[in-house]
Amino acid sequence: MLLVAGGMLQWLGSFTPLFIFAGIMHPLAWIAIRVLVGKNIEAIDLDKGLRTARSPALLGMGLGLVALGAGLFALVFANWDYILSVTKNSVAAAAGGAAAASLLALMGFALAYASREVRLGVARSEA
Repeated sequence: MLLVAGGMLQWLGSFTPLFIFAGIMHPLAWIAIRVLVGKNIEAIDLDKGLRTARSPALLGMGLGLVALGAGLFALVFANWDYILSVTKNSVAAAAGGAAAASLLALMGFALAYASREVRLGVARSEA
């Protein structure tokens, strides 16, 4: 993230967009959690076993992140020379953008994987 922030700072020449981005991310994360979890957040009793239902919302968000990450990676790759010229030939900034886009897609795959139904047996109690 530091490489992306540094690249944005060199490109835009101001900290203002970075502070706006940082200020928006926490409320967006809270909204995403509320959308995924719903109104009721309950503790899980692992002694009863664990079963999670399939989550279409989580699958949709995961596939959306995969698409966004792939699109951003393609955008960085297509504009590699421009990014280098704007960041004064900083390969690290351009590579940081590509890495961030790749990791965004990887998080999307993780969310899509987490959206599946899981059934675990009853946990054994210690005697």
